[in-house]
Amino acid sequence: MRYIISYDISDNSIRRKLVNILEKFGERVQYSVFEFELNDESYENLISDLKVNSFFRKRRNCKITIYKIKPHLVKQIKRYGYKSIIDSKYVIM
Repeated sequence: MRYIISYDISDNSIRRKLVNILEKFGERVQYSVFEFELNDESYENLISDLKVNSFFRKRRNCKITIYKIKPHLVKQIKRYGYKSIIDSKYVIM
């Protein structure tokens, strides 16, 4: 399953901690956006890491959003730019 996680975190140490977790599971596609192709187990591991590190606790100036993209919609993703992300077969140059 494809997931997109975006975040808006003003605290540098919290943001670095989050980025370190996200980089283990997916690829950065923008400064505050990561993309993932995860099976159920990997997704649960990611969520567990985020919970253990208190990223779901309410904090001032801290927002994390997780988007789930159903498989039949992945083909509709359009990409423009110079860098292929995860699925180069879906990248439009």
